[in-house]
Amino acid sequence: MDTIIYVDGGVSMKNKVGGCSAVIVKDSQILVELSEAYSGNHITNNTMELGGVILGLQYVLENPELGKEVIVISDSEYVVLGSERLNKWKLRGWKNTAGKVKNRELWEAVDYLKSVLDITFKWTKGHSSNTLNNLADELAVRAYTKLIKK
Repeated sequence: MDTIIYVDGGVSMKNKVGGCSAVIVKDSQILVELSEAYSGNHITNNTMELGGVILGLQYVLENPELGKEVIVISDSEYVVLGSERLNKWKLRGWKNTAGKVKNRELWEAVDYLKSVLDITFKWTKGHSSNTLNNLADELAVRAYTKLIKK
């Protein structure tokens, strides 16, 4: 059975902090809950969404017993649609119709992970009845909230 990763990211623009998370599931069991927090002017919701993807996929890569077939479930259309456009962006020199691809370094990391894992990206509606997506959201918010309280 595939490994499933629920990912999310969030930010507090006022405080210039963000968090990303990944919930790793195998055989309908939560294996691990991961989260990281970041601060700085470069933090955006999209960078944190991609951060969650990278965090989860790196965990799978570092734990080969999980297999190479992975489903990433995200409530970010930016992530899901971007993953479909990666090859076009590379062929165009990391350019899209609006110019340079934003967050190129993060997309390059996703591209590398796609080259070593068999990844399917799926979209889910955020803040709805998807319990594991909601858990990923809570983990991301909790991660950056800790930075605000320091």
